[in-house]
Amino acid sequence: MKNSLLIIDDNPDTLYILADILKSKYDFVECLSDIRQAEKAIAKRNHTHVILDYCLRDGPVTPTLLRQWRDRYPSIVYLALFTGECFQCKMWLKECDDIFEKPGGFYRLLHTLSVLSAESALSEESTGEGDSPSPCALE
Repeated sequence: MKNSLLIIDDNPDTLYILADILKSKYDFVECLSDIRQAEKAIAKRNHTHVILDYCLRDGPVTPTLLRQWRDRYPSIVYLALFTGECFQCKMWLKECDDIFEKPGGFYRLLHTLSVLSAESALSEESTGEGDSPSPCALE
């Protein structure tokens, strides 16, 4: 399985910064600003890692949506929220692997995604899967 990252945020600067930093750590990085586009991308490209902003232009992300993604798309091995709000309630933590607060959690998010990418790469080396990285796809 290719190691791919989907970043969902309605702020183009956030998308660009995260993609630019993380593109060397993943086989493919895709950036989108809309939940509907994101779901289509997950279905089409089998993204393994998904991070998304809690509150997008089309409204807040719900725990139900995250649960549906987990159920529909088994390719997702890591799903995290990043938010400007402080919340760590149980309903969210059941549905996602982590929650990162903006701006303070930005470095922890980058570190976590870097470690996960390295772990996936080691796993692929041992199974002989995956070789060449793909370019960052900013849409």
